[in-house]
Amino acid sequence: MDTGKDIIKLVDNDILLRIVKQHYKIMNPFLNERSRRQYVAAFADVLGYGGAKLVSEATGVSKSVIVKGHKELLGLDNQTSNAELVRAGGDGDDDDKYGNDPDRIRRLGGGRFKTVLVDEEIRPQSRR
Repeated sequence: MDTGKDIIKLVDNDILLRIVKQHYKIMNPFLNERSRRQYVAAFADVLGYGGAKLVSEATGVSKSVIVKGHKELLGLDNQTSNAELVRAGGDGDDDDKYGNDPDRIRRLGGGRFKTVLVDEEIRPQSRR
């Protein structure tokens, strides 16, 4: 996504940092995991060259997360295209990593496993 100009060159970095921090502070409560990645990536793209570094510094979101969000926005990430398949009425086959739930944020099997399922010693104790 090319904005034509690098805003970062036109405006003082301290001012940009304050703007990004304030904007992110307002929007963050309304964002889920995926939309947060895409939001910060879009913000970085608008700023132009050096935008990812500035957005990372202002929001505390790592540059690798911003890069992942950028790939999702461009449709280069397999997760995004599979999610779109489900939203479009996909059949939920093995290629569909999000299952049949269009509101799903993580891949099937994604996220942290429950300790009870992972640690054999805890399993008998948890049933007391």
